[in-house]
Amino acid sequence: MAFVFRASILTGLARPLVYPEAERPADTIVIVGGDNAAERAARSILEKEAARILVATNPPTEWEAKGILPDEYSPMQAGLKSLGVSAGVVEEIRLHNVDDTLTDALARWLDRHPEARCLVLCEEMRSREVRWRLDRTLASADRDRVCLGLVVDRKFCRSNWWKSEEGISAFVTGWMSLILQATRGDAIDEWRECKPTDFTMAR
Repeated sequence: MAFVFRASILTGLARPLVYPEAERPADTIVIVGGDNAAERAARSILEKEAARILVATNPPTEWEAKGILPDEYSPMQAGLKSLGVSAGVVEEIRLHNVDDTLTDALARWLDRHPEARCLVLCEEMRSREVRWRLDRTLASADRDRVCLGLVVDRKFCRSNWWKSEEGISAFVTGWMSLILQATRGDAIDEWRECKPTDFTMAR
């Protein structure tokens, strides 16, 4: 009985981090982060639920520009290709500078694609923060064109986060970032969490 009560309290502590939003049909998948996000995006393409996938990349470093290091986009594209997604449906949206964010880049992309509807894939315990950022950045007419797809990590979820180090880290980071976002409009780190390795290690 005590365990059930404790689990109920701990689950309740994570509830404010999660934005309960019903998914809507979308022709574009935007990968923000979360375990299994690449696989889920690929499945949407293969099952013809969506027509394109957007991935955001940072401005190229000097070494990337000179070809010394591979660019950020190629491994992401290769990772999705390994999941059966053709290169033609993967689109890069590049951030302009270190102060640019994915929400800024997505707002510009939506301006160029007025008919598009997007499903933003993000880790469930960052979803309220992501929704706040979207609502602060996107024009009011564009907010209804974007909905969230909550990605549940394979190692934890909102109802058992305290049982693993990864879950505890996600809980603490999620709360700190949400508080900073609510008070200052900032986050503990850039919320575009995906890295090239998220795609190359997807399998």
